[in-house]
Amino acid sequence: YRIPSSSMEPTLNCAKGPANPGCLGDSSDRVLACRICLDFGNPSRGDIVVFNTPSEAALKCGEGGTFVKRVIGLPGDTVKEDDKGFIWIKSPGSPAFVKLKEPYISAKDRLADSQHFGITRHVPANSYFMMGDNREESWDSRFWGFVPRKVISGRSLIIYWSYETPRGQYERTNVGDRVQQMADMIVHFFSKTRWRRTFKLIH
Repeated sequence: YRIPSSSMEPTLNCAKGPANPGCLGDSSDRVLACRICLDFGNPSRGDIVVFNTPSEAALKCGEGGTFVKRVIGLPGDTVKEDDKGFIWIKSPGSPAFVKLKEPYISAKDRLADSQHFGITRHVPANSYFMMGDNREESWDSRFWGFVPRKVISGRSLIIYWSYETPRGQYERTNVGDRVQQMADMIVHFFSKTRWRRTFKLIH
């Protein structure tokens, strides 16, 4: 899967351009998702998963396809965001909330999106509460609700390729542009592949 938006920055990069000003990379990461992994167990909190767009998300976002987000709330959880952007979880049967450790989010980014501060949500059975790591730029379960287990298709495991491309290249989609892009990748595969990100485990 190619990362198309900035919702998972800085964990997963997308390509900078006029349509994606929040992206940090010169290219979009490609991630490998394990479908069979979910045959042996349900997603865990903190997993980055791939899922088909829920109907409510397609309605509010105006587009469908595949989303990549991080699992925050499990079935039966109560999820609360405090007035400083920290997430608190109360699992079924637990007497108290526990603060979720999120080392992948900086203090600045945590405070950037305050419109959801103070909101508490209860995750229904067979559903999950998803959030992007880039809280200010992510349209996720805070906007369009919970993700049914049946639409989750895989667990993201590794960035299998990351390649430097000219800014805005992914917005050029005619046949000529595609041929030029392919030729560029063939000629410059070794010099433009971002080796520091390629084969990087996702966590």
